[in-house]
Amino acid sequence: MARRRAASRTDWRTEKQVEHAGDELMASVFGDDRDFKIVRLSQSRATMQTPGIPDRRYYMPKRRMAVWWEAKTAIGRQSPFQAAFQVTCEACGEEYVVGTDEVLVDWLVAKGFAERLPNGLRVLRKL
Repeated sequence: MARRRAASRTDWRTEKQVEHAGDELMASVFGDDRDFKIVRLSQSRATMQTPGIPDRRYYMPKRRMAVWWEAKTAIGRQSPFQAAFQVTCEACGEEYVVGTDEVLVDWLVAKGFAERLPNGLRVLRKL
């Protein structure tokens, strides 16, 4: 289970900007895989979809991996519906990340898909 990093008030991005940065990050790591897919579920208005559904689902079939991502700003918090959805996902063995794109980087490193370097990120395990 990926946990939120400590909030830094030097990060003033909106949630939409965080989502975009996360999509760019994941595409830079997995985008050369023909089957890499981003499913965007976030909407800026009230919807009729299931309460608590995260903002993104990333699919990486060649690596047999998928992950839910609930994008949050540096000071954002999960709603009770989102926390309940996370518990359900993790109880079924699904990967779930909540936080900024930096938390996605932490997840990529923990899974062995990338490593942190002093000047950025290096992608590992290319297929």
